Amino acid sequence: MEEKIKLEKLKLPNKYIEIKRSNLRKTVIYVLERLLKKIKNKTVLEIGCGDWDFAKNILEKNGCTWYGVDVVPGISNIIGEADDIPLPDESVDVVLCSQTAEHWYEYGVSFDMAFKEINRVLKEKGELILNSPVHYHGHPWFLLGKIGKLMDKCESYFSNVHFYGCYSKKEKCWRKLSSKGFWSHVGFPDFLFQKKSFSYQLFIIGFKNSFIANYEYVPNKQRFRIINVAFRFMKEMIKNL
Repeated sequence: MEEKIKLEKLKLPNKYIEIKRSNLRKTVIYVLERLLKKIKNKTVLEIGCGDWDFAKNILEKNGCTWYGVDVVPGISNIIGEADDIPLPDESVDVVLCSQTAEHWYEYGVSFDMAFKEINRVLKEKGELILNSPVHYHGHPWFLLGKIGKLMDKCESYFSNVHFYGCYSKKEKCWRKLSSKGFWSHVGFPDFLFQKKSFSYQLFIIGFKNSFIANYEYVPNKQRFRIINVAFRFMKEMIKNL
């Protein structure tokens, strides 16, 4: 059964409505801008930054030192993965994961592996800011709304964890996986979701917990990536149906 969290319907100002992005992405931009403007003169690591410099621009204007890590070159200045960040222990004040956590499993990275590595690089009392879409795509916990499982996992590695959801319009975005091209006609069947379900953005804010349990590290294999991703997704779906 889908776990419920507090959901807030946002009335987006006109400057956000006019952005040529999906409603889900506009919601991320609006909330993320409010969060990032409060961060000043900090060292911030953005995991999975891709080629989107939205956070980078805000943070650097606020006097922050920004690091971006990704598996492929883009705007990143560090090549690495969520479970293997080439930075020293306790070296950053804030870790930002924007629209990336739902894809970690595609690279063979479990939530345990990523959260422990994030915990390692955060300074004492360092902050995690994470957002991902729910009822859209990615790991089945996000796709099917298994937020309770994610809560339990986060609270094993971070303290004072706050979960909340935001949306600007009720949409069933799982019915299409893209806004254009072939994937705009392909999605997931409605029977996987409760009748009242709709897509929204989940935001998680937590702080470093210095007392975390050990986990067994599983080496990441990147050969035959597309096939591996398909098998990982099917395995997780079966476990969560």
